[in-house]
Amino acid sequence: MLLTPCPLTGAPFGGLLGAAVFPVKLILTVLAGGELLTGNINMMTMPVAWFARRISGFAVLRNWFWVTIANFIGSLAIA
Repeated sequence: MLLTPCPLTGAPFGGLLGAAVFPVKLILTVLAGGELLTGNINMMTMPVAWFARRISGFAVLRNWFWVTIANFIGSLAIA
C-alpha cells in the first residue's frame, strides 16, 4: 500500500511523505502558539463561558469562525 503511486501526481511514496510531514506541521503550529479548532480553549473554555453567561453565543461562533479560517490559511501556506 505504501508503495503505490500517488493518484494526483503519480509519484511513489506520496502517502508516506504526507504522513511523515503531518506531525511536523502540527508541531510547528503548536510552537508558533497557534490554536487548533479542536483545542481545549475553543472546544471547552469558550462554551463553558457561554453556559455561564460570561460571553455571548455570537462570541463563541466568531471565535470558531476565525480559528477555522486561520487554520485553513495556514494549511494552504504549508501545502
